[in-house]
Amino acid sequence: MLIPYQFAYLFWALFFGAFWLLFYALKPSVRREMLILSVIMGILGPFAEFFATHNYYHPYTLFGTRIGIEDFLIGFFYGGVGAALYEMFYFRQPNYSSRPGYAPGAVFALILAFTAMYAGAFVFPEMTIYGLLVVMFLIGTSIIVYRPNLVKHAFVTGGLMVVLTFVFFQIFTTVFPGIVQAWWELDKISGVLISGIPLEEILFAFLWGYVLGPASETVATMQWKDVFKFS
Repeated sequence: MLIPYQFAYLFWALFFGAFWLLFYALKPSVRREMLILSVIMGILGPFAEFFATHNYYHPYTLFGTRIGIEDFLIGFFYGGVGAALYEMFYFRQPNYSSRPGYAPGAVFALILAFTAMYAGAFVFPEMTIYGLLVVMFLIGTSIIVYRPNLVKHAFVTGGLMVVLTFVFFQIFTTVFPGIVQAWWELDKISGVLISGIPLEEILFAFLWGYVLGPASETVATMQWKDVFKFS
C-alpha cells in the first residue's frame, strides 16, 4: 500500500531530523553551532519556501497549506546537519583559527541576501530557484573571502551534503514513487534528473553545505555581544 504524498514532506523533515539527533549526540563540540544555525535556518526556511513553491515545486504539507510546519523543521534540521557535517568526518574539534566572525557583517549579509532573493523573485518570476542558488553562492564565497582557511570546509561540506541528498532521494523516491514528477515543475526548470533527482536539488545541496560549513565556524567565533554595534 502506497503512503499518501501528504506525509512525504514530513518524512523529508524526519529523515534529516534523524541525522540531526545523531550528530548532536555524537559531537558535543559543535552543539552550539548546530543550535544557532538550526534556529536561524528554521526561521528563514518558510520565507524561502514561499518563493520556491511559486514555480519550482509544490510539496504537500500535512495540513494542506502552502507553507507548513515541515518548512520550519526542514530548515531547522538542514541548518544543524550542515553545521556539523565537516566535524563529523574530519576534525575532533571545530576549526576556530583565523580571524573571528563579526556579527553585524553576518546580519547584514543575511538581510542583503534575502532582499536580493525577494527582489529577484519579482524581476525574474520564472527563475526563483536560480536566484536562490546565486544568493547562496555569493554568501558562501563572501565567508570564504573573509575566512580563507575555511575553503576546504566549504567544498567538503558541500560534497557531503550532496552524498546525503543522494541517499535521501533514493529512499524518498522508493517510499513515494512518482513524487518527483508530481511535485517538481520540471518543465519550468532544467528538467535534468540525475539518478532520479532534479539537478537543482543537487546544486542546492552542494551550495547549502558550501554556505553552512564555513558559516558554522564563523558563528562559533562570532562576537554576538557586538551584534548591534556597527562602529
